[in-house]
Amino acid sequence: MSLVTLHVYDITNTQYEAANSAIQNLNRFTKDALGAGGIFHGAVEVNGDEWSYGYCDRGSGVYPCRPKGNTGYTYRESVALGVTALAPASVQRILHALRLSWPGHEYDLLAKNCNHFCAALCEKLGVMPPPQWVNRFAGHADATVAAVTYARDQTNKAFAEISSAASAAWESLTGGGKSSEETGAAASGDGGSGGEVARTGGTA
Repeated sequence: MSLVTLHVYDITNTQYEAANSAIQNLNRFTKDALGAGGIFHGAVEVNGDEWSYGYCDRGSGVYPCRPKGNTGYTYRESVALGVTALAPASVQRILHALRLSWPGHEYDLLAKNCNHFCAALCEKLGVMPPPQWVNRFAGHADATVAAVTYARDQTNKAFAEISSAASAAWESLTGGGKSSEETGAAASGDGGSGGEVARTGGTA
């Protein structure tokens, strides 16, 4: 049995100090003042190691570090998630499987980030999931992107259907798309030949 703890960090690994400071100030306001969450990095401590997930070109994105010691971010707070009943060997098997199924190149800021990994690990460990505020920014942003994408697709579909209907109506009005000259010529084709024969016969 082992205590499972979520460690939360402010994301301060941009190349601009002003941006890092702005993120921390934003998190203080949106999380501390409003209780609405913010932009955070999450990691789960179990059996003395802290585990999280991030982007890399090759291999697994799952990696360990010293608890509260991820130097890529600024430690903020910890949240106790419960006690896992699993033996250390079972936990290691779970982590091994997660390392295989969470490659670094699949990292997505909104849809598959460190906090999604924490939730998956907690589920395997049989403890409470991370609080919603930890990943609320990504969740809301992903829902917004999905809604915009759906609206775009539906708009394109509507335009395609309108275009198809307009094309069908035009063909119906113009006899299958032929011009008025082509339609007239086709209608008088036999009569024109007969007239030519008559004129020839008259000349003879």
